Amino acid sequence: MKNSRIAPVMFRPFASLGLFLFVVAAHTSGMEPAISASADQKKGDTCAVADEEAAAAYDFTEFRKLLTAPVDEGRIPCASAILIHNNRVIFKQAVGLADMENNIPFTVDTICHVGSTTKWISGATLMAMVDEGKISLDEPAGKYLPRYKDMLIKGSNLKGNPTIRHCFSGLSGLLGHPNLLRISNTIPLMESVDWIADNVPELGHAPGTGFGHISVGMQVAGGVVETAAGKPFQDYMKEKILDPLGMKDTTFNPQPAVFKRVSKAYVPEDGGFRLIRDIPNGHIQGVNVGGGLYSTLDDCARFLLMNLNNGNSGETQVLSPASIHELQRDQTGGVPKTRRGAYHNQLGYALGAAIFEVDEQGNPVLLGDGGGYGTFMWMDRTANVVGAYFTPSRARPKSD
Repeated sequence: MKNSRIAPVMFRPFASLGLFLFVVAAHTSGMEPAISASADQKKGDTCAVADEEAAAAYDFTEFRKLLTAPVDEGRIPCASAILIHNNRVIFKQAVGLADMENNIPFTVDTICHVGSTTKWISGATLMAMVDEGKISLDEPAGKYLPRYKDMLIKGSNLKGNPTIRHCFSGLSGLLGHPNLLRISNTIPLMESVDWIADNVPELGHAPGTGFGHISVGMQVAGGVVETAAGKPFQDYMKEKILDPLGMKDTTFNPQPAVFKRVSKAYVPEDGGFRLIRDIPNGHIQGVNVGGGLYSTLDDCARFLLMNLNNGNSGETQVLSPASIHELQRDQTGGVPKTRRGAYHNQLGYALGAAIFEVDEQGNPVLLGDGGGYGTFMWMDRTANVVGAYFTPSRARPKSD
């Protein structure tokens, strides 16, 4: 028996991107499915394509209009989305162009720079190291990186020691710097950590007393992981998170073999679009812990399902349930959280994701994070839904 309705609340996070994704269940059994299933889906690849049987229960007419209208109207160059309900893919579609100069279509397999959507995946990498017992979140970062020990607090003679937890949850007190993004993408991680110590020599506030400048602290936390692991951060992420989840297209440095699948990024300008991010060159030296990954809809969905299923992916326990709980719970402890844009309604901040809703016991049930190049992924425990939305652009569909 079909559900009579899927509540609009399932797709609340997309409203922050100007997409109110509303899906009404079909009332007839003969409705055409969203996308046909393939052999890969039948072999158990959860994210291969939309599940024919599951997709047939929904009418995606209005959803498709909301997905495609901003592209058709010339407000964004392309868009794609994946929705998974009860561990079954119910929708996956892409529209528009990934490369407007060469007329290359944007597909569900297109690789996109996901910007700050990286944060949640890096947070999971951090928790993999906690699972191994190599670090504790409440250890001072200075234990592994001496230049971050006994840092002077701005406007006082006091000194502070931000913990690894502080660094990854926006509470470190490390101030932002306009050149951090460029530096973190062009030099090795540990060099960028030293660069931060040189250019951000003091804390803006005592650790744990203020929230902000998240990416700076995350870069330092990445340095802790690299030091404790004895190997590059990106290699440790691949070993502990990406490979176990089958996230084969997720990387900080896409190589020439996949360049034809990588999307450019644009912004609207003078009735057209201006290129703001070209195809990478395969020689990205840096690791931007809080914003450097490239990924796909499927890979993001695999990561989200692991979160929804308490660290489990198929027969593999990628993270312990305890680490998943830590990854998703509020880390700010009541510190005021002033964020703009999609985060204006957040109730807390976890290890790389904003918390938008909690249950009666205060446990996070709706979490998500977005990137500056138009990506957003989220998980809703109440509705048992995960989803991701890509539009490689700094523009957003109208949000009213």
